[in-house]
Amino acid sequence: MYENFAEIYSKGEYTSYSQSISEVFPILLNYLKIKSNNILDIACGEGTFCRNIKIQNPLIEVEGLDISNKMIELANDKTKDLNLNIKYYVQNMIDFKTNKQYDLITSWFDSINYINSEEELNKLFKSVYNHLKKNGYFIFDINSIYALSNIWPGERIQNENEDFIEIHSGDFNFENNIATLKIIIFKKLKNGTYKKIEEYHKEKGYTLKTIKNILRKNNFQIINIYSCLDPLIKAQENDNRYYIFAKKD
Repeated sequence: MYENFAEIYSKGEYTSYSQSISEVFPILLNYLKIKSNNILDIACGEGTFCRNIKIQNPLIEVEGLDISNKMIELANDKTKDLNLNIKYYVQNMIDFKTNKQYDLITSWFDSINYINSEEELNKLFKSVYNHLKKNGYFIFDINSIYALSNIWPGERIQNENEDFIEIHSGDFNFENNIATLKIIIFKKLKNGTYKKIEEYHKEKGYTLKTIKNILRKNNFQIINIYSCLDPLIKAQENDNRYYIFAKKD
């Protein structure tokens, strides 16, 4: 996943989400009185969030983790270009091991939805818990069932420029709350022809009740759940996205 799509991802509109999160993040931490000396961002992609946090707070130790070799390769290259010191891991977030603990672990851009079963979601939350220091925080976002069932279905041109055309075709299975997205990319080559790239992505929607139950099962205290970070708005079941703040007891 993302091995063929990584380069397009890094050039398209996707990194703007990580950019916007990183801009509001310091204000958010200050408002919630969360202090952090080290941060791990899981499913970090090509590292936009990690780099921006490191630039904003040079004294904070920032690390990132992603399952895609290509994404981490891009993250390392971009980090080196900016002369930043960020460590990246190529690992599956479900059962990751970095042999250290953090004040804060984050995950953005609905990466948690790629966990397609409650059993694996439980494993992920357990891994996060084990990697947090006492009183450490886990902050993540997740697409709601409402968003996956109403926004993903259908076919549309997602991105189009002189280098590539990106087409999305999605559907939603109401029996298992899994949305499937087929991404077709026509990438322009130097000789003027186009190379076709296809990838399939699956995201599972979870109810707020299920998310809360699995977090509590892993001894997390749920601090707040929002639908928007700027301004902070409390989440409802039919909001498009949840931002979840949990704390290790």
